Amino acid sequence: NLSYVFDGDTVTSSRPDRPARPGTYTVDGSADPKRLVLDLPDAGKVNAIYKIDGKTLTLCLATDGGGHPTAFESKPAPTTDLLTLEKQ
Repeated sequence: NLSYVFDGDTVTSSRPDRPARPGTYTVDGSADPKRLVLDLPDAGKVNAIYKIDGKTLTLCLATDGGGHPTAFESKPAPTTDLLTLEKQ
């Protein structure tokens, strides 16, 4: 299971096969869709879009180092991953 913990301007990602690693993030809530840039130790800077609905955070990550995605969908080229996270 992949998890992200957002606290202040820090995000910590973890999964069972590796230790938790903190990174940082910045938000542009004025963009449509809203934008997020994650700076993670293993992946470097990752451009993303996000939306929040109650306790659900939906992220669409540009996993190939490209610009911000334009839609909430997974696709092969340019590569994007769609994640739905529930607040614990």
